[in-house]
Amino acid sequence: MKKKTFPRGIHPPEGKEWTADKAIEVLPPPEKVYIPLHQHFGQPAQPLVKKGETILRGQKIGQAPALFSADVHASVSGKVLAVDGHPHPLGKPVLTVTIANDGQDSSSDEEEITDPFSLSPEEIIRRVKEAGIVGLGGAAFPTAVKLAPPADKPIDTIIING
Repeated sequence: MKKKTFPRGIHPPEGKEWTADKAIEVLPPPEKVYIPLHQHFGQPAQPLVKKGETILRGQKIGQAPALFSADVHASVSGKVLAVDGHPHPLGKPVLTVTIANDGQDSSSDEEEITDPFSLSPEEIIRRVKEAGIVGLGGAAFPTAVKLAPPADKPIDTIIING
């Protein structure tokens, strides 16, 4: 049986005419955010915060419990309203941290890197893991796992787009 192919690919209508004349807008931060602790391939993060706590933007609010999991951080500063189940694209409720944005945008202290070339591979992997960085594919695969391949497949170069 001959394999079906798409010699010139699939080109659905782009619909660019709907937005071509529209300006890009900077929207105000939401009054409330819902941050699911299952945002990635693997096990959901375990909550590190409780209802009533005041938190900072960038603060870790979910701890990865396993290799194939990722830490989760707050996108706003404010007060934790709840840590409970909410609907999720997975089709079932997942544990979610609900935060009332205080509008202060107060951020947690970040370790500044003055010379990234001085970091060891292990330190880079640790920082990537603690930052909760994941791939942008559908599974949101934890990047720290990709940065730690088997010894016979060493990484020579990392290209960071951001």
